[in-house]
Amino acid sequence: MLKIVETYRAELTTVTPIHIGTGEDYVPVDYVIKKNGADGQNYFYSIRRGKFIDYIISKDKYGEFLKVCDNTNFMQINKYIFDNFNEEMIDWKMPVSKNVFEIYKKNMSMEIKKNDTNRLEIRSFIQDNFKNNIYIPGSSIKGSIRTAVLNYKIKNGKKASGLNNNPKAIEIEKSILNIREKNNSDDPFRLVKISDFIPESNEKRYSFVDRVINVKSGKDLSEGKGVPVFMELSLREKKFIGEITIIKDGSKNDDFAEPPIDINFIIKAMNYHYGDSSYEFESSTFPNVFNDEIIKMFKTVKDETKINNNAFLMKIGNHSGAFEVTMEWYRKIRIKNRSSYDEPDRQTTIWLNENNKMPLGWAKFSMTQIK
Repeated sequence: MLKIVETYRAELTTVTPIHIGTGEDYVPVDYVIKKNGADGQNYFYSIRRGKFIDYIISKDKYGEFLKVCDNTNFMQINKYIFDNFNEEMIDWKMPVSKNVFEIYKKNMSMEIKKNDTNRLEIRSFIQDNFKNNIYIPGSSIKGSIRTAVLNYKIKNGKKASGLNNNPKAIEIEKSILNIREKNNSDDPFRLVKISDFIPESNEKRYSFVDRVINVKSGKDLSEGKGVPVFMELSLREKKFIGEITIIKDGSKNDDFAEPPIDINFIIKAMNYHYGDSSYEFESSTFPNVFNDEIIKMFKTVKDETKINNNAFLMKIGNHSGAFEVTMEWYRKIRIKNRSSYDEPDRQTTIWLNENNKMPLGWAKFSMTQIK
């Protein structure tokens, strides 16, 4: 059978802040946070160590800096870098929320303690080090689509079969997608290719730093049990550009094989799982988060996806919610109580950025066929 390749130019627009991490952190020896006098904005300045050393040497302070380093007191080293900061030593900068700035400033001005371990780590976003900007990995988008397709199939009656009483998630996935080969050569998603998505413009960095908090469902915004963390987050209403390719190679060889995933099926699955199911779950479970302003914002985006048949909502990234990344009927979300763990099929908390209290991970995705 003739192979058919469909390629689409795609745009991902951030609706709320997103974080996609690498497991790496920025530590205070790599940055300084200061207020910019020109615009009054607080900025995170990424310091290139070579530029910092060159600057210190040019000011005849290298010996002084070595003495500070000999003390192995991180807070003292951080404060020395802060006190000697100059924009000549930076690579790039990004905005910082007021709360993060105040916490950082307090730590820089406090009495230095020899064994102080508060090092103000900030979880970094995956980035292109050549362009000094963040990007959205194609693997994150593909994972989001895969979850939606699984949930849409379950919604339409597909069930996992031939498994034991406590199957692993990967075994359930394979059963629902009819993956029988050990090397996954019959996985229908092998024919879905998604590029990394890069910023539409590289004039400014597409990220900012904020404190991320875990909030309980309820009448107010009381913090949950999750420990607040500093994170680099994508700015809202920023476009990332990439491509999605669907290959139809006629590979359905028997009655049990899964038919190829086409673009129309993906759109239906995404609209069901994120546009309907996930949004309904979050907005009804967390009315303390989904106030009138946020509901109005989502209504605008949802209306846009109804007008554009090739557009849909999605959720991606860290802390985007256990409901969104798990399968209906098979969810077991581990939640710790006082003496043990419960495994309900719904999460009881949601992660927000502290500055404007928005749930993490929401984006709008749209496509235009180019081949």
